[in-house]
This record gives sequence, structure tokens and C-alpha cells, in this order.
Amino acid sequence: GATLQFDQASYHASALSYPLAGKKKRVAHLINLDEAQSRAIRTAKSLKIDVREGIEDEFALGDMSAIWSGLDKCAERLVDTWNIDGRTPIASGPKGDLQGLFSPQDYPVTAHREDQQGTTTFIILIDEKGTPRDCTLLGTSGSALLDSRSCGVIMDRAKFTPAIGLDGKPMKGSHSQRITWRLEG
Repeated sequence: GATLQFDQASYHASALSYPLAGKKKRVAHLINLDEAQSRAIRTAKSLKIDVREGIEDEFALGDMSAIWSGLDKCAERLVDTWNIDGRTPIASGPKGDLQGLFSPQDYPVTAHREDQQGTTTFIILIDEKGTPRDCTLLGTSGSALLDSRSCGVIMDRAKFTPAIGLDGKPMKGSHSQRITWRLEG
């Protein structure tokens, strides 16, 4: 887990820490922010991070309005390119069956040992050939391990039929999905 402090407000979040390939003693930390935390960091002037068994650091953020503005524009281009909000009329959206894609062996060992369960919500960007090109978390299960494994399995194994435009041609599209991780027994 992780504790984040934006200015004086403290938040708890799930975190996944993993070593970087080829980098001695370098570790990456994936921290899931919920909607309230994501809003809070946009106006924060300072950030303090404490990741269990990882890092503890504090630094000033300064004026990040230009960075957030650039990220917002980038996100808007992604929405348009992949028709995420359905602004562009289409004949049919991408189709794929994710049933049977996951197996009990996909349950992360650490998540199982720590009794982590929950529902991960994500959006998959699918190209004109039906290949998943990105998987982005929309809602966390509360476990960074389960969230990242969800997208990992999807990106590795999922097959889709692409979206079809009104002209009858394949086009980029998006597909939202939920996966519930539940320990049985």
C-alpha cells in the first residue's frame, strides 16, 4: 500500500512495486489513485509519498497547470481517435468475448496470500485489425496487483472483432469491461 499527502490532505492507495529490467536496485511503483485523489493532485503544491517497503519522499510540485492542460488535450485526442465517447456514429462497436480468458492460475500469488479481492474496471483500445492496443484502468479493485494483472491478461490473450464504421470499414474503437477477482472457498 501507499500513503500519499497532497498539501495537508492524506490519502491511502494501493501500490505495486516491481524491479526495473536491467536496472540494479531500481524499482518502479505503480500507485492507483481514485477519482478524488486524482482531482486533489491537480491543484496540490506539494506531494509526500510513502510506499510500504519502497520509497518515502517529499517534494514541491510548483505550478503544474500547463502540464495538466497538456495532459487534458492529449486525453481529448485519445477520446476522439478511439471514439471512446461515441461521438462518431458507427455501424457496430468492437466485439470480444472475455469469458474463459482468465484462469485460476492468473490470480497473483501475493494477492491470494493477502486475501485481496475486488472488481477492476478498464477500457480497452482496439485497432482496425481487432488487436488490443491499450488497457487503461477506470476503476480500481483496491489492489494494484489485481488491476495490473487484469490488463496484462487482456493485452496478452484477448481477441476482438474491430468496430465497423458507417462506411463498412474497420475502425478504431473502445470496449469497457469489468473483471471481478474473487477467492473461492
